[in-house]
Amino acid sequence: MLKIRKGVMVSEVDGEAVLMDQSSGKYFGLNATAYSMLKAIADSGSAEAAIASVCAEYDAPAETVRADCLALIESLKSKGILEDAV
Repeated sequence: MLKIRKGVMVSEVDGEAVLMDQSSGKYFGLNATAYSMLKAIADSGSAEAAIASVCAEYDAPAETVRADCLALIESLKSKGILEDAV
């Protein structure tokens, strides 16, 4: 299970997202597709459920969405935005 780490603020701007890590003061931007993935991850807590949701939303090939979603998860985890839910 995954979740957005406490202390990370998410703001939507024109369908995209700006994330701010309050502890470090760093900002991150997500395009509309990445923001859809983040919302699906946050809603479900599961990479697999997020992948299925994004595939349905964008009518995109599962292999492409899976690769992009897993890359986003790893990137956001390395930046301290996402963490494993306890």
